[in-house]
Amino acid sequence: MAKELELKYGCNPNQKPARIFMQEGELPIEVLNGRPGYINFMDALNGWQLVKELKAATGMPAATSFKHVSPAGAAIGLELDETMKQIYFVDNLPLSPLASAYVRARGADRMSSFGDFISLSDVCDKATAMIIKREVSDGVIAPGYDDDALEILKAKKNGNYNVIEIDPDYIPDPIERKQVFGVTFEQGRNELNIDEHFFDNIVTENKELPESAKRDLAISMITLKYTQSNSVCYVKDGQAIGIGAGQQSRIHCTRLAGQKADNWWLRQSPQVMGLQFKDEIRRADRDNAIDIYMGDEYMDVLADGVWENTFKVKPEVFTREEKREWLDKMTDVALGSDAFFPFGDNIERAHKSGVKYIAQPGGSVRDDNVIATCNKYGMAMAFTGIPDMVAAAVLGITSNKIIIFLLINIILLFVGTFMDPTPAILIFTPIFLPICTSLGMNAVQFGIVLCYNLSVGTITPPVGTILFTGCKVGGVTIESVISHLLPYFVMIIIGLLLVTYVPVLSLGLPSLLGLL
Repeated sequence: MAKELELKYGCNPNQKPARIFMQEGELPIEVLNGRPGYINFMDALNGWQLVKELKAATGMPAATSFKHVSPAGAAIGLELDETMKQIYFVDNLPLSPLASAYVRARGADRMSSFGDFISLSDVCDKATAMIIKREVSDGVIAPGYDDDALEILKAKKNGNYNVIEIDPDYIPDPIERKQVFGVTFEQGRNELNIDEHFFDNIVTENKELPESAKRDLAISMITLKYTQSNSVCYVKDGQAIGIGAGQQSRIHCTRLAGQKADNWWLRQSPQVMGLQFKDEIRRADRDNAIDIYMGDEYMDVLADGVWENTFKVKPEVFTREEKREWLDKMTDVALGSDAFFPFGDNIERAHKSGVKYIAQPGGSVRDDNVIATCNKYGMAMAFTGIPDMVAAAVLGITSNKIIIFLLINIILLFVGTFMDPTPAILIFTPIFLPICTSLGMNAVQFGIVLCYNLSVGTITPPVGTILFTGCKVGGVTIESVISHLLPYFVMIIIGLLLVTYVPVLSLGLPSLLGLL
């Protein structure tokens, strides 16, 4: 394997030159056919991580369909029933477990998967290659290829199909780096381990979480690790059926993914399965026609003079009432979220798509409302405890509470220099409150310490927002006032330490008034 590889082009065709390379050692991949581009490798390497984790978590072959650096679908190789074979149009094809995984991953959202990049957890066999051969796709990555499979794939796209082999034993550096506008970002890899205990903290009245639900929730949470942040994922029967990735609003994520899940279920309705397509209709045109037929713009394919281009027989309108009646039959759907749900409206929307099991980090100030909404519909919801895991990591540094409190102060002071106090409180309270209370700090004292830290941060150089604004208004530089402010900073920090380590300063008056 080589140390670097020249790419076809960068993120866009005009971005040249482009390459991938290793700072140390050799690339863990080998291009067996084609000439992949920048986005191809972004999809391939993210997709490979996803399927590798799915295989490790479930013990089954896994596949994902990636598009523009987010998964359009992901699945494990459960056997397809006759309905699944029909809606995925593979009822006449031999299917291995790996082929079944890709059929599921591709088939759940065929519109988004058009022109995808495929990732496979296992050596690609002939059955899987035959499925890939039929579809519009940019390439595939796998830990190996059977000879027959490789021959089939190399012939695709007039010999230009991208075929990448990856070393399955490759372990990346634990620190990731990325450049944006000449600035290098650095962070630890997301090594969150999603195992059988990940969903133990069930906070709803319904505590029943069967093994199939745990499996589907695991698929959901692993899939979310490789989406753009602020995402949700609906899963049923071992496959993602709706992914809402990278939306600005959590409810929009839930709606987008829910609509995709609804479409997946509607495709199994008698109305859709009974559509009689013309023999010469292309696969992509068929998929597009189905999508339009199920939506509100159905007359775009049913109007006189138009339907004849697609169907042998004019279909009846699939009415709103008929769709709702069919959707009400979808049950036992699992929903994972990579961040907390801030409002119960997310749960209301999820309920309309048959969601019964939910996993989310928790930590919203409205957790009680979200839990109550789940209870209303008899859902089981697990808090995944990500804030608790962060807390455990901090506690793992030392057992000395004096040092731990000092570390928390330093972190909060730093955060306060660039983050508005309100979101900082919402973010860091569920992380640091369990630490402090476990070490004997009263919750009221913690609240005062938290607000004190964040407030000090706003006047702390170099980027404290209040300090910066004051200097701007006064027409002076930060550097020129720092020397005059140092005595005040010293006293403020002393006050912070006293509030942190002397509880009576925070609790004396509330106790005297009988409020504690």
